[in-house]
Amino acid sequence: MDDELRLLEHQVRAAIKDTTLLLRYVRVLARHQVEPPPDLAERVGWVRLALKDHPERAGIEQGDEVWVEEQNNNWIVGRWRGLVTEVRVLQDPVLGHHLQFRVRPFFPDEDDPDAEPLPFRVKPLPEQRVRGLELAREDRLELIAKNSTAT
Repeated sequence: MDDELRLLEHQVRAAIKDTTLLLRYVRVLARHQVEPPPDLAERVGWVRLALKDHPERAGIEQGDEVWVEEQNNNWIVGRWRGLVTEVRVLQDPVLGHHLQFRVRPFFPDEDDPDAEPLPFRVKPLPEQRVRGLELAREDRLELIAKNSTAT
């Protein structure tokens, strides 16, 4: 077994709720074309199901910079750039497993003073400005840049 895979298995077991680690582990399993051990199989299965409808999201992790296009109930009108602050695997009784992303927009006043104000449809609360905006399952995310501190 590859050292990277062994290390990730250990890390996933130690931090079982860390979706970023779990996503990384699922990618390494796919690259090596191996199945997870029985104790991790259920969680890996959830991630694989979550990625089934949106495989382009497999590489997006906490700390990554992304483009967002909200499809319904937009926070912001039009395409916007932001930082992924959280990734979770959720289960919906109707929709099944899916990845939930929380993304903090790059606010012009804080991140680029010369940029135009964001065209909000719904203004976020101060804590949402920090935590990020919760995106819907059908919203589109496109990776711009990986988190440079990711392992």
